[in-house]
Amino acid sequence: MTNNVLETIKKELRGIVRDKKSLLMMIITPLMIPMFIFVFSLMYNDMMYSEEVDTYTIGINYSMNNIEKKLIKDVGLEVNNYSSKEEMQTAYDEGNIDAYIMLENNKYTIYCNDMIENSSMASYGIVSYLDGYNNYLAQNYLLGINADLNSVYNNINYDFEQITGSNDLVDLIINMGFIFAIMAITLTAVYGATDSTAGEKERGTLETFLTFPIKSNELILGKYLAISISCFVTSVISMILTLCSLSICRGMFEIYNDVILNLNISSVLLVFIIMLCYSLFISGLCIAIASFSKSYKEAQSALTPLSMLVMIPMFFDMFGITMNPLISLIPVVNHSLLINDIVCGKANIFNIIIMFASTILYVILIIYCITKQYKSEKILFSF
Repeated sequence: MTNNVLETIKKELRGIVRDKKSLLMMIITPLMIPMFIFVFSLMYNDMMYSEEVDTYTIGINYSMNNIEKKLIKDVGLEVNNYSSKEEMQTAYDEGNIDAYIMLENNKYTIYCNDMIENSSMASYGIVSYLDGYNNYLAQNYLLGINADLNSVYNNINYDFEQITGSNDLVDLIINMGFIFAIMAITLTAVYGATDSTAGEKERGTLETFLTFPIKSNELILGKYLAISISCFVTSVISMILTLCSLSICRGMFEIYNDVILNLNISSVLLVFIIMLCYSLFISGLCIAIASFSKSYKEAQSALTPLSMLVMIPMFFDMFGITMNPLISLIPVVNHSLLINDIVCGKANIFNIIIMFASTILYVILIIYCITKQYKSEKILFSF
């Protein structure tokens, strides 16, 4: 590496460090990752393991026996007695009950509104109570005629066995944590490339810099490596915060029980290598796009959609689309999903090889395009 390249790298890195926006993207954005992981882990953990049971109130127009009272209590319903349907409808309208039952001529009619959550949940409880009471009456009848209850009810046996190693809520948290890391790297590249290309053209410093005894290839390589280094620094900060947050949350929250988190040294090292590949790719892409812009604002407008593209892997996960050789060729998506698969212990070595090979090819093509751009005076002095 020549002295001109090294000097260009130093110059660009000094500019990034001095630029408050670039520095904030490198440090502040990754700090959002632990906050996100802890908040959502706490929220989902409380949602799944909360001991609080919602109680719904219903109205009835008949008296319950002890068996019915026990069944009602078991399904989490409270009962208010009324003498007529009109009274129950008034109580429902005033919000005193969530649903009600009319018993006429041995026929139960359930009045509820399935469009309202409390009313809908109360109706489910009523159905469970009536089904339970119906089974109780059936058993009493069978006992009265000396029927064998085992022959009637126990013709098949079944049991539940939980499959460990996967949890949709935890998978979503992990995936979003890495998406935030990818986003932080992207924002660092966007701000760095914008200032290094369109910003210098707007300030007129690029023309001055080209009067120095430096080749265009050296200038390009210096700028590219400087932005790649800043992106990789961001990725290191982001990944350390993400992995540490997941490790801490695994010991704090029950939703992580039996969930595989592959955080050994080889997996972590592989994650950092993938992040380096993404840093090299996104840095070159941002420089290539920003070089066509005439001003700082125009470059920012052109690069802003890139920061939104990093959210695409989240939708892949939501729709159950997993890594395969074809997706391994798609930039941004392949990096994010592969990191998620590695940490969750689901990575396929073939997909990893395709990702590395395709990323190297993309980087070579991008650098070639940038080299051609910087040989064009129309691009360099278009302001």
